[in-house]
Amino acid sequence: MILYLTTKFATETAWCLVGLAWFRRERALSLLPSGARYGLLRLALGWLLGLSIRNLESRPSEWIVWFGILLPLRWMAWSIVGTFIDRREIRLRALLAIDRRSNLWRLSGVGLSTLADLPALLAGIWTGNLWP
Repeated sequence: MILYLTTKFATETAWCLVGLAWFRRERALSLLPSGARYGLLRLALGWLLGLSIRNLESRPSEWIVWFGILLPLRWMAWSIVGTFIDRREIRLRALLAIDRRSNLWRLSGVGLSTLADLPALLAGIWTGNLWP
């Protein structure tokens, strides 16, 4: 579990650094403390959103949970972090879609979060109901 959390934190921090460089147009290395804070925020949001689906009364198939619930929750978590990084107000429109560049960053964040789950998934530990 420690290795999994470390991998998730490192992946999400690295992608937050990319977001800081893209949206604020500053050097990513000088933003390492901010990137780590946003990475931790993304990790916490994932955990909190994961708790919201963990105890579903009628448990649908894992694929339905994955594609119908988990991926949209990951999009929402990356949207919230992206809104903070871009220093925008949190509004529904900003959480759903803003522009092509922001959407690409969010979609890539969802993909990277999913890739960071791959070792746990291959080990037979389905993390989706715990960590979007």
